[in-house]
Amino acid sequence: MEVVIFLSVNQEYVMAYREKDFTALIASCMICFLLLYMGCIGNNSPQGNSTVSTQSITSTTLNDSVNESLFSEEKMPYDQIAFSGIIGGKPAYTVSLSGKSFILYDGKEIGREYESASSPVEIGGKLAYVASKDAKSFVVWGGNETEGRYFDVWSLGDYNGKPIYVAGKEGKSVLVYGGQEMGTQYDYVWDYRVIAGKIAYTASHSNETYISSAIRPRSSSVKGVSPYGVKNLVVYDGKEVGREYLDAENPLELDGKLVYVALKQDKKYVIIYDGKETGNEYDSITNPEVLGGRLAYGAESAGKKTIIYDGQEYGKEYDGVYGFGLVAGKLAYVAEIAKKRFVVYGGQEIGRDYAGDKSPSDVKELEGGPAFIVKNNFKYSVYYAGKKVDTKYHTIDFDSLRVADGKVTFLAAWNNAWYIVTEK
Repeated sequence: MEVVIFLSVNQEYVMAYREKDFTALIASCMICFLLLYMGCIGNNSPQGNSTVSTQSITSTTLNDSVNESLFSEEKMPYDQIAFSGIIGGKPAYTVSLSGKSFILYDGKEIGREYESASSPVEIGGKLAYVASKDAKSFVVWGGNETEGRYFDVWSLGDYNGKPIYVAGKEGKSVLVYGGQEMGTQYDYVWDYRVIAGKIAYTASHSNETYISSAIRPRSSSVKGVSPYGVKNLVVYDGKEVGREYLDAENPLELDGKLVYVALKQDKKYVIIYDGKETGNEYDSITNPEVLGGRLAYGAESAGKKTIIYDGQEYGKEYDGVYGFGLVAGKLAYVAEIAKKRFVVYGGQEIGRDYAGDKSPSDVKELEGGPAFIVKNNFKYSVYYAGKKVDTKYHTIDFDSLRVADGKVTFLAAWNNAWYIVTEK
């Protein structure tokens, strides 16, 4: 079964790894994905030491709110609906009706013949998705069922025009590509990436831990994320990497080279780039991503959370920092003061006078500027292009917020019904 995110989710930042379980949707959470690009000058490889950004921060008030009458609604005949991405230039959704999930794509309902169908993606120019029948999960690609039958399937993607995914079987998980299982020598495969044309994944043995208590990864974790205490390794091009550390995970590609996060013997985390430790050590490193050709990640040291981007440290002056990304070549991130959150972008605090409690969670680029959503008094407002749009909706699918045919559109729910909302 797959997880699909509404306006927020999951995934703790399961950054990963965008795993989605449609049945587990919680409409009250928020996590956004980031559209990013930053045109900084300098070497793209990680810097040897982090420096604190000295940009001055000023507070700015958003323009007057825009009445929601500027938008039109299309009521959808489903109990739930979640945006799954753009496939072949057209939006794809995972929907639910009377307890059954299936795909809505190009005006057609797909996969209704199965017990469930979710997570549509494009692979080799064909529609692919995860389906289940007779309590077994498998991949449907180009209208045909693939041979593998598993307890669960997640992280469906494209590698050289063929499906690749992680599958649960007999208390273990494996990587499946081209009908062949990989990583069978391990108890668990947690995630994968394609780096310089080669497959890298995080794997672990259930009997290898770096704390004294016993760990049961399968029962102690969400899909794609190993629990605290399990010793992970990075397997790249069939070879183990990072065994000398207590833990090694989150493989990424930067300039054609392998990057991953390692936990040292002194319980400090560090970035490993091309086989060498780089940057400062931290109490934790989270959500590493390559944005605009440069490495970005969340870091925490002595209880203070910051964002590291291209070797610079951002957000140290705030109580906390959360989602981050690049908007029109500038860093944008969510900051918090006195339990109120707002967006910092281009040296300005945006929406601080409209700050919400525990929202926004993240920020993305829309119409050349930052976009985010905030919940106040049980209703959501949308911020984009420097304006605040107050709405009646109690849920907004942040992933779906985008420009289509020159107009802003998003999914929203109100009064037990879902709508596609579009600018008039």
